[in-house]
Parts: sequence; structure tokens; C-alpha cells
Amino acid sequence: QVTGRGDSLFWVGETGWSSPRAAALGTHMGACKDFSSLQAFQTFYEGFLSWDVTLTGTQPPDHIFYFTLRDALNFGKQEHFGLMKTCESLGCKIASAGFEASQCSVDGTRSAT
Repeated sequence: QVTGRGDSLFWVGETGWSSPRAAALGTHMGACKDFSSLQAFQTFYEGFLSWDVTLTGTQPPDHIFYFTLRDALNFGKQEHFGLMKTCESLGCKIASAGFEASQCSVDGTRSAT
């Protein structure tokens, strides 16, 4: 409907949830602790994973991108949309109870493809 053509590519990008609260959240929702809670983050991500991508009355998206793997600074403001806190994190922020990440090392080499 946006392009007037039924065969246009439809991408959904940068969908995600921040926990804890993103520094850039400048609305009244910033005062609501539950809005940026780990439970809200997990509920959003579970919904994202279980979405069958159907949309009533239109073609489904061709590609959907989750934003992002790790928390990051965005124009100097800390955001917490990542599934992991840092590049060094071994476990997900919403790991199952009792999960313990094991250690790993990266030697900097790449295998031939």
C-alpha cells in the first residue's frame, strides 16, 4: 500500500526492546520501571520469535531484523537493546534459570570458505 505495488520488498528493521531503560528514552514512559524491565524485554523478544510474520490484508515482510545483539552507545547515549550486555558477554540477558556460560577463546583466524 505504501508503494502502490503488491510485489515490493517489505523489510522490518531495528525492532527491539531496551532493558534497562535506554538513556535516549525521553518520554513519560521513562518513569515507568516496568516498561524497561527485564520481564518486558523477555516478553517482547518471545513475541518476536513466535511471530508467524502474517499481517492481515497485506503481504508479510520479506526480512525482519532484530536490533541488536549487544548493548551499545548510540550517539553518546547508552542503549540496552542487546540480547547480551557487552562484546565479552558469554550469556544472554534472558538466559534460563541455572544457565552457566562456558568460557571460550577466539584466536583471530578465519577458516577458508
